[in-house]
Amino acid sequence: MERWYINVEKSSASYEKKMKEKEDWQKYLSCNPRPDAFQEAELTTYLTTYNETNRIKNLSIQDVIEDFQFTEGLIHDLNQVLMRAYADADNAKVDWCKHYIKKLRDVSYRKLDEATAYIAKNADLFIEEEASLLAKDPKDPNAKSYKSGDVNTQKNRNQ
Repeated sequence: MERWYINVEKSSASYEKKMKEKEDWQKYLSCNPRPDAFQEAELTTYLTTYNETNRIKNLSIQDVIEDFQFTEGLIHDLNQVLMRAYADADNAKVDWCKHYIKKLRDVSYRKLDEATAYIAKNADLFIEEEASLLAKDPKDPNAKSYKSGDVNTQKNRNQ
């Protein structure tokens, strides 16, 4: 009976190793730029870099949104590791995954709060930018012209 158990254990370990190699190869082929969710060093490096960068530039929050989406993809990868850890009853790995997921989310939420504050602080600049985009189109004789800083821009647009 012990011999059977040892054989099953060996084949299970061999299967897991082959699956890990296959996953690594698929990640390599997909040219996925995200850090490896199994590697603490890669996660820590990404987290530090993500935490220290300020990506709001030129009244654009597009970079912040892209960073948030990238981080959510990494959290998805970490959730895959977490599910595997639950299946293996690896409590240390479960705690490790939850820790990194929380840290990544905390930084993401802080970055979104900063972007929201930036937009609120610079709302007048966004309004001026929108007003300039709504300026009279020379090809459209019926288009209304809006002055920058016109407080009734929305009212005039609806007329």
